[in-house]
Amino acid sequence: MRFETISANELDFYINNNNYLIVDLREEEDYVKSHITGAIYMDYDLIESNSIELPSNKIIILYCDRGGLSLMAAKKMSVMGYRTISVVGGFNSYHGKNLT
Repeated sequence: MRFETISANELDFYINNNNYLIVDLREEEDYVKSHITGAIYMDYDLIESNSIELPSNKIIILYCDRGGLSLMAAKKMSVMGYRTISVVGGFNSYHGKNLT
């Protein structure tokens, strides 16, 4: 399976779209402080240990602080059979209005 990348500016298009699940891979305390609207928190170690259970019918959009961790996660999860998109530049590059 293959994965895609999008810019942080493109992220607003996917928010509130039921075909996508947005996953925040940053530290949990950062997620609690602020995150993209609708995003769920997930620890990257769960991906590394193949211990994730996410809906297989959704495209998984992954972001971290700057984009490196989400890129690694997207590659690994695509091998696991998930359709994934990594946000280039991560949360630090997001300047949209959809923050919680």
